[in-house]
Amino acid sequence: PELGGAAQRDWVSALAFSPDGEMLAAAGYREVRLWRRLPARVQTAWQAGAGTNWIAARFSPDQTRLAALTAGGRVEVFNVTNGAPAGFWAVRAGSPAELAWSPDGQRLVVAGTNGAAQTISTASPGDSPADTINDEAAAWLAAGQEPVVPEN
Repeated sequence: PELGGAAQRDWVSALAFSPDGEMLAAAGYREVRLWRRLPARVQTAWQAGAGTNWIAARFSPDQTRLAALTAGGRVEVFNVTNGAPAGFWAVRAGSPAELAWSPDGQRLVVAGTNGAAQTISTASPGDSPADTINDEAAAWLAAGQEPVVPEN
């Protein structure tokens, strides 16, 4: 607390890890701070069933749903908390290659290898027509390439 939120106020002129990698020494002007590494916490976000033929999967922006694209050309959406299916859609955008959520988490775009795209409204299960990819859907795909890290 006396550092006002800063880890160290002075310049750090040297860093060294202990042989076991559990401690880090940060040396500055007339002081050395020792930092202990906390163990990594790994938490399973989703357990796919046996025989799953997914080629791509993405969590919704709010991390409550998982959309999966199957090799057979189907989009499957599941509720993350209980694993219940939330909807299934047939892909009509050619051979499916990638999918992404809209920023509001209400729609998905599925891109095919032929350059066509299909936008799916997750609010209404059923078929959605394929259309050519537009700038908005392309932006969703570009943003979907970066992993989403849920906040703790």
